[in-house]
Amino acid sequence: MYQISLSDLHLGEGRCLEDGAPNPLEDFEHDENFSKWLKIQHKKYVDGPICLNLLGDIFDPSQVRYEGRLIDPHHEKAALHKIRTIIKGHSLFFEALRDWVDSGHEISFFIGNHDAILAWPSIQALLTETVAKKNPALVSFHFEKTFEGTYFTHGNWDPFSRLNRDELFGEDAQLRIPVINMPDDSLFHIGVLNPLKLWNKHIGRMRDHRHAVIYRDALFRDWKLAWFAATSWLRVLLQTIRQFLTDKRFGRWKRLKRAANLLTTVLLNTFWNAIFGDDIERYAKNILKSRDLDAVVVGHTHNPIQKPIYGSWYVNTGTWSTSFVAKPRHGIRRLLFFLKPVIERQDRLTYVVTKHENGKTISVKLKEYRPNLKNGDEN
Repeated sequence: MYQISLSDLHLGEGRCLEDGAPNPLEDFEHDENFSKWLKIQHKKYVDGPICLNLLGDIFDPSQVRYEGRLIDPHHEKAALHKIRTIIKGHSLFFEALRDWVDSGHEISFFIGNHDAILAWPSIQALLTETVAKKNPALVSFHFEKTFEGTYFTHGNWDPFSRLNRDELFGEDAQLRIPVINMPDDSLFHIGVLNPLKLWNKHIGRMRDHRHAVIYRDALFRDWKLAWFAATSWLRVLLQTIRQFLTDKRFGRWKRLKRAANLLTTVLLNTFWNAIFGDDIERYAKNILKSRDLDAVVVGHTHNPIQKPIYGSWYVNTGTWSTSFVAKPRHGIRRLLFFLKPVIERQDRLTYVVTKHENGKTISVKLKEYRPNLKNGDEN
């Protein structure tokens, strides 16, 4: 039995808007590559069943407009509209999934911090109907799963992006309808990052979430961007704290606690991750310490890596979404922080293959699909 895992595709409305103009918010431009890659997997692993694990943040509803505006209400009606828009904008991607299921292979959708809408039963039903109308039993939805020695999950462990599963669904204070209690970082994606992406294509797309180079350069070359980023961040933070403090569904102490927790996680976690990246390896270590596992496979940080820990494997699938890297400086240039950075696009189509036999994981491999090589060969 093989488990093939990839994560963080961030599908949005599609590469082009309805008027034909390029969509500056779309992060996934590899529909054709994904379709070709999936056909290769079907042909390659013929000696056993295969399950495709889509490890969360496959969809990014925050980048899909609702009622003509870039807003992200967390109720079910908006979720259904957004997932239908994503399906329409990435028809080839979903066609590839249908072909996969029609061949008798399984698909496991994992719920991430960006696509928490997958928790809605209606969304699960719609996706199942879309990709597995003939074989609905081959599609499943998870927060995490353990399969024959390997633990699979999206990996959004930090307080800023973690979903509170004990209080996953709540009620809108004004509309009085059920909503998903989204993690705090979703508020900043819709209020800060998405507007900034319209200004600068590198924001939100730097590998390993290291965006300090963009904001540092803006201080010297684009002070309007730096000002817009700072004021947008502060505005959303203060609006959210005000919303928490005035939410009458909770007692005074809980309102203060929610506001204080948000302030703390934003100030500490956001700046730390922007400079040093998300320390998801610590999360993987804790899992391997507490359980008898051969491997932990996660996504979330967009940074592909395979590393031995405690005699087992920690593997991060990386991302197929649009990515950029800042080329390192050498010699005296490393000290000249005011120089304009050299930024290059570097999409890496990475994924993880695990092989399982007799209740154990017998191999773990981080791989990269390179569509430009002859015959679509893989690394």
